[in-house]
Amino acid sequence: MGNTRLKTSAEKLTASERRARACELRVAGAPLKVIAQELGITIAGASKSIKTAIKHLDEKSENDASEYRRLQLERLDAMLLGQFDKAINGDTKAADCVVRIEKRRASLLGLDAPQKTDLTTNGKPMLPPGAIVIEKGTLEGLPDEILRRIRESLAVQAEPDDD
Repeated sequence: MGNTRLKTSAEKLTASERRARACELRVAGAPLKVIAQELGITIAGASKSIKTAIKHLDEKSENDASEYRRLQLERLDAMLLGQFDKAINGDTKAADCVVRIEKRRASLLGLDAPQKTDLTTNGKPMLPPGAIVIEKGTLEGLPDEILRRIRESLAVQAEPDDD
């Protein structure tokens, strides 16, 4: 990033230069107070410069992603153009290609429904209905008699495996 020397006060930094320098310093590990001093601004100003720079990066990333998506959709359109008529006329390879193109298009556009995830083990729930989870250390220090009663009341008779 070349010259890391700050411009003199006579050479006023533009807002964009100030944001870039604030980010460089923050990435290097400088605290906000040091950044503010070096840039000749308040701590709040240093914080705002960094937040604004991050916001600009987020917007640029979003724009880059949109451009990538647009380009990919154009490519898919071009591929589809060469395969669609063949698929309609019975070419099974072309039909498979059309299906893959449309799956990719749906993925890029977020058209597919979210996949449901089953949180079970071998088809059985990870925790039985009504299970009580007790964090480690919660029962420490309780009298033995109370611990015994808790164990008895929480005891669940093991069911035989259907395997």
